[in-house]
Amino acid sequence: MNRIIKFRAWDKKNKEMFKPYCIEDTLSFNLDELSTKYSLMQFTGLLDKNGKEIYEGDIVECIDASRHNIVWNEDYACFCLSNRAYIGVNKQDMENYEVTGNTYENPNLLTNERK
Repeated sequence: MNRIIKFRAWDKKNKEMFKPYCIEDTLSFNLDELSTKYSLMQFTGLLDKNGKEIYEGDIVECIDASRHNIVWNEDYACFCLSNRAYIGVNKQDMENYEVTGNTYENPNLLTNERK
């Protein structure tokens, strides 16, 4: 099995999400400059229940209508649900989740209750 490594980036100045054509498009800057201009998000290697790719920073909704942010956890070296940092995300669980947005374009999804 091959591991797919992809990134997307949030352009902080223009307030827009983009997927670089190749890693060199984004990483040609030094790291300090990169982090001031962009927020880089890595593909988790997982798909939601609709087959949509799940990236770090995505907001996913479970069948019980709870919403969670996908984050990288340094202590466990895995992608996790932000409010359940001790639980890594996995293929079986994510098949029950749906990507509803991301923390940059839709931060209100984590604070507003579902109606």
